[in-house]
Amino acid sequence: MTEPVFFKPSRAFSAAEVAEVTGARLLNGADSDVQITGIASAATGGPGMLVYVDGNRNAALMKRLQASAVLCLEEMAQAVPAGVVVLVTTHPQRAFAIFGHALFPAAVRPSRWTAEDGVSTKAYVDPTARIEAGAVIEAGA
Repeated sequence: MTEPVFFKPSRAFSAAEVAEVTGARLLNGADSDVQITGIASAATGGPGMLVYVDGNRNAALMKRLQASAVLCLEEMAQAVPAGVVVLVTTHPQRAFAIFGHALFPAAVRPSRWTAEDGVSTKAYVDPTARIEAGAVIEAGA
């Protein structure tokens, strides 16, 4: 059975593209073509996944890290297992979020579930609410 997902990735990214999008530094240029197809926690990882490890408290995760690439601090780079692409950044969690936005752009502004525009007659909106022009409030909201 395939794993259910809320959003489909926009496309695969090379490790070099991940570095460009996040501002991270690819530690080994020979790894630039490694393909990243998703994101995961450092504890779950897996093939094609980008993970991040931030701070000394999470350093123990490096020993059993399974992922295609990791965003981490410079001082943690030597602990990354062989075969995992290292992307060095001063803010791994922020870089991870930036890449998540690039990988899943629909998550930032999801599409409508219905064909309704404006405010549905089946939505509850407080009479004092200020609604931005162009906003869609669907039934059940």
